[in-house]
Amino acid sequence: MAPGGEKVLKLSPGIRSAAIGAAVAFGLVSTAVAAAAPAAQRTIRYHGATVTIPTSWAVINLADDPAACVRFDRHALYLGTPSTTQACPASVVGRTEAILLAPVPSRAPTSGAQRLGLAPGYSTEFTLGGAGVRVIATWAAHPATVAAALGRRLTPTAPARSAQASPLVASTRTIVVRQAAAQGASALGVDACSAPSASVMRTWLASPYRAIGVYIGGVNSACAQPNLTAAWVQAVTAAGWRLIPTYVGLQAAGACGCASIAPASARTQGVQAANDAVAQAKILGIPPGNPIYDDMEGYHRTTSTTGAVLAFVAGWTTQLHAAGYTAGVYSSGGSGITDLVSAAATAATVPDELWIADWNGLKTASDPYVPSAAWGNHQRLRQYLGSHNETYGHVTINVDSDFIDGPTASGQGFPPPDGSFVSYGGRTFRMAGGAPLLVTAWRTVGGFQGALALTAAQWRNLRRVPRDGTLVTAGGKTYEIAGGAPLAVRSWAAIGGQRSVVAVDPWDLANPAMPMAHLRPYPTDGTFLTAGPAGRVYRLAGDAPFAVTSWLAFGGPRTAVVVDAWNLLHPANPLARISAHPRNGTVVNAIRARSYWRFAGGFRTKVIPARGAVQVDDASLANYPPLPVCVVPPMRAMTVRAARVALAVGHCALGAVQRSGTSWKVRTPHVVAQGAPAGARRRHGAAIGITIR
Repeated sequence: MAPGGEKVLKLSPGIRSAAIGAAVAFGLVSTAVAAAAPAAQRTIRYHGATVTIPTSWAVINLADDPAACVRFDRHALYLGTPSTTQACPASVVGRTEAILLAPVPSRAPTSGAQRLGLAPGYSTEFTLGGAGVRVIATWAAHPATVAAALGRRLTPTAPARSAQASPLVASTRTIVVRQAAAQGASALGVDACSAPSASVMRTWLASPYRAIGVYIGGVNSACAQPNLTAAWVQAVTAAGWRLIPTYVGLQAAGACGCASIAPASARTQGVQAANDAVAQAKILGIPPGNPIYDDMEGYHRTTSTTGAVLAFVAGWTTQLHAAGYTAGVYSSGGSGITDLVSAAATAATVPDELWIADWNGLKTASDPYVPSAAWGNHQRLRQYLGSHNETYGHVTINVDSDFIDGPTASGQGFPPPDGSFVSYGGRTFRMAGGAPLLVTAWRTVGGFQGALALTAAQWRNLRRVPRDGTLVTAGGKTYEIAGGAPLAVRSWAAIGGQRSVVAVDPWDLANPAMPMAHLRPYPTDGTFLTAGPAGRVYRLAGDAPFAVTSWLAFGGPRTAVVVDAWNLLHPANPLARISAHPRNGTVVNAIRARSYWRFAGGFRTKVIPARGAVQVDDASLANYPPLPVCVVPPMRAMTVRAARVALAVGHCALGAVQRSGTSWKVRTPHVVAQGAPAGARRRHGAAIGITIR
């Protein structure tokens, strides 16, 4: 990439004519198109294929020079298969007349096979069956030169279409994620013209970088991509890298000698670019919920070019939203970025994120071209250094360097993966089991990390509590989520073996009822728990366990969370998050008897059917006795204190205490009469009066 306000690389011989552009758009370009006749030509034969090229073209045998970069921004004929270790300069965009002849693979390509082709537009790709050669050719101002070299009419490769490839739409999807900062401690990234191999990416884990820009397509992408496949994406993101998917679409007039935007149809061309970018992203296994950045190289700002760029970006942004992706734009601070900042002030359609090219060497997201309040919610990447070599693990790559404080991508879509960080409403959270748990201080989770800035719609679509079985750790203790509550894990064997654990802020475990913790103090009613395959199953109601003696009552087996049996055996311990008795007011439905019971003080009372009652196994009610009636005890000659105790034992309460006329003369008066006879049965807790003297 080359920011136009700083260093613009003009690598193509000139801008194509309108006539050529129109011919290409209709699918055929013939040798009748005017082109400068070459001074001299030579014929090259390769594996039975014959091409005639200008003598000024370089001929590069990739078998002899595996490090040679197959780039289509220079006049050259490449012979052989591009190497997975080709050495390409980082700042290469645009296409000119060039040809690649490669042997046809012995078997059909798979998702993990090499991608030798380029994105459609000003290129063609076909196979010479008799020769067993695959041909890839590109052009810019002089397609007739390529047509003459191949001895055939040129049929440009048809653009890929995604499921979202449709006319311009006004509505947008809301569930898209802004993935900020490379996951891990590093806020630095690089971008390279050709994606390095997976082994090189593993070696470069020794670098300070954890994000890499990759060219996924576009009519002005210049480098072959022998490594960039869905398997590569999966491998490098699993190793800890984040991606910056970059699409080199049509450019402003005069920029980089590239195919340019047609002002009259700029918005439609932006839509078409977005559709192709989505198709390419999905081929690579980068799903909706991730960002895609359009590479808009630096240009000379005029009313015409600015208008075309903004219309193109509006179409690009709107259509990516329709497909479920966020829209980013890379451009020079002095041209594209300046125009987008101005457009944002007029309520025009602008991208979600900016990738600012300003090569001043400062590792920061701040930039003089962008006001601090604009794209200020973790929505910026900044290319602070242009093309240069860096070496890690004895492997050298030519890269641009970037500061990452904005969306990057992975094979993950929405919601953000467990262990990542998100921000919303000025607070930071760590994802665990699909839910955001509050981070009160970075030191509690291992130090500062990049956070993913979420929109209100994205926030609403997160889980309110972690999914069952999620493991979290804090303060040296491990907990398993069941029904939204953290239950203690005393041993790995108790839950079937060790699994991945998310370190969270201890504050969440200490304050499970607080809204920002996104945890529950007790498992939600209806949760099934078990101590393992051979253990009994329980259903939670009112924070207490009700045994399941048979699944028949529930219409068949249900999913139960395997928890450490310690929790079920120690209901009084705060770490267990289980109560010995249902909380007061809990109503359950004994399924087979179709009876309803309300709990108070650990006892149950039969009630009329109630909505919201938790269905339980009838047999489990035996663990919770019915509410006893008040049986009035004999209290004559007892002191008031003794009478109160006797009433409590009989599940009664002390009522009014009356004094006889002489009770004041007695130091310790005794009961001489009671309001109900001994043995009388009253409702539970009935107040029984006494007379003392």
